[in-house]
Amino acid sequence: MQRKHHEIATGAASRFGPRAGMAGRRLSISAHALSIALLIVAAGCAAPPSTPVNSDLPEGLRAYPGAVLDDVLSASGQVVYECSRSGADLSWAYRGVESSLFDSAGKRIGTTTPGGYFMADDGSYAITRVDAKASMGEQDLPWARLVSRFNAGAQAGTGRFARTQLVQRVNTKGGVAPEGMCANEGAVLYAPYRATYLIYRAPASTNAARPGSSTDAAAVHSASLSGKTLPMPSR
Repeated sequence: MQRKHHEIATGAASRFGPRAGMAGRRLSISAHALSIALLIVAAGCAAPPSTPVNSDLPEGLRAYPGAVLDDVLSASGQVVYECSRSGADLSWAYRGVESSLFDSAGKRIGTTTPGGYFMADDGSYAITRVDAKASMGEQDLPWARLVSRFNAGAQAGTGRFARTQLVQRVNTKGGVAPEGMCANEGAVLYAPYRATYLIYRAPASTNAARPGSSTDAAAVHSASLSGKTLPMPSR
């Protein structure tokens, strides 16, 4: 395409003189820039992947009977890996995800951090663990079902994640560590990823905030706003 543009501009110069040739080259460059801009706009307008319904998911990832779909959030961030030793070898070990969460209107509503934390800007949070996984592509983070180990709100029973009981991670893109061994023990790798999270609650709200957590809600919310990484909870 560039060669064709060059030929057009050269032909214009030979027939109409140097000024016409320069105008032809400017026209050629402008048309090329416009075509690139149109391609960028088209890519930006591409429809996001459709959210799968529960019955279409692998059986191990489906929500429990009676669970109520409460929210659908998109995530953009990075998967954290650490170069860790296993016997005599060093390899990238998964440590969790750091991402921003957005609602259907594109508004940022919270974050995820390593340790299975889902923290909303309203002060509510849930601590989850992976219950099941399914690989849907070698270059993409596995889809997963996460169950809540603890959740609470700034006030008992209130907030976006105060009643979260189960989360499905689907439509993942990226987030996979490079193949092979790593070289420097303790080094940290951040792999960009995107995903959709389906947030479920139990039918009743009686277990919105369960006692027995050693994590203070105010401290969790403060860490969410400051970007501080919280300690990973025990399994």
